[in-house]
Amino acid sequence: MQSTPAQGKGRADKHFAITLPEEVVAGFGWADEEVPTRIREVLVMELLRRYAMSQRKAAELLHLTLRELFGVMAHYRVPTIDLSPEELQRELQKDFTPSQQG
Repeated sequence: MQSTPAQGKGRADKHFAITLPEEVVAGFGWADEEVPTRIREVLVMELLRRYAMSQRKAAELLHLTLRELFGVMAHYRVPTIDLSPEELQRELQKDFTPSQQG
């Protein structure tokens, strides 16, 4: 494993040499040269799914805009908005409750 400083961010990227069975790479339909990027995506998506990372941080790590990140999240079926039914109802009531002016 090697660590190299990330450009201007004060964090280090870790580099790993891994071996994957050909069937795994083929099963995802990835070209060999895109495997490192796709593995990074999968791991970041799992951190989002676990609520261990913000969407903004995920976009930064994947070098994407938030809009682009939402497309990646959709691909991996990670919800962009994840509210319980009760939370959603409260949020909707805030927006659609007539204001009281008087």
